[in-house]
Amino acid sequence: MGQDTQVVILTNGMMLTGRLTTGRAMAEHLDGQTEILLQYANKPEDQSDEDWETQKEKGSTLLRESFDETSALEDELDQAAANDAEPMSPDDQVTRKVLRAHPYVTLKNVQITSPSQSGVTHVKVMRVPVSGINGWWVPDVRIDENGQLVASFNFWE
Repeated sequence: MGQDTQVVILTNGMMLTGRLTTGRAMAEHLDGQTEILLQYANKPEDQSDEDWETQKEKGSTLLRESFDETSALEDELDQAAANDAEPMSPDDQVTRKVLRAHPYVTLKNVQITSPSQSGVTHVKVMRVPVSGINGWWVPDVRIDENGQLVASFNFWE
């Protein structure tokens, strides 16, 4: 399944309907929220206007940069393992295990439904730990009478 595939995930008694996306999407979303908050933050009295603008700029890109650095390190370690040219050092092995220890599925445009709640909760981006997924499925896909591709989920018919 590729990015932007719509799925339903069953977790903790809730159904999450959304589209698969990259893990970076969460970092982008949170950086965007931080940028909005920083627009309303008060400049520290001991900081120049220029330094404050630099700090706000750094703060609004911090998670994306961290995600990109981690991804680059994962790629480097994966490449080293694939090449098998020289064995990974114990430090690299530990680093790789730590980076891979928290697998998540990232969804965008999520609708959360729960049998104990009326209505639906909408979330722009959500990460779900793979270990917490009880089940998942993709939509039924068909061609309608007009020759159009239709994808839908059938709940409680």
